[in-house]
Amino acid sequence: MAVDVLSVSSKGQIVLPMEMRKKMSIEAGAKLAAYALGDMIMLKPIDIPTENDFKASFMGRGCRI
Repeated sequence: MAVDVLSVSSKGQIVLPMEMRKKMSIEAGAKLAAYALGDMIMLKPIDIPTENDFKASFMGRGCRI
């Protein structure tokens, strides 16, 4: 596992290296969950469901919208 050293801006922002973003398929505007665990911070990409995703999940359960 490669280690990248990142800097925090005065606004609290960091920049993920391009290679890391490509490997994890993280594009501009992507949402990440941040977890603080002891002295570590973990970032995990998350998918926010769309309205169509919700409708599809209800339709699959026999519900009508």
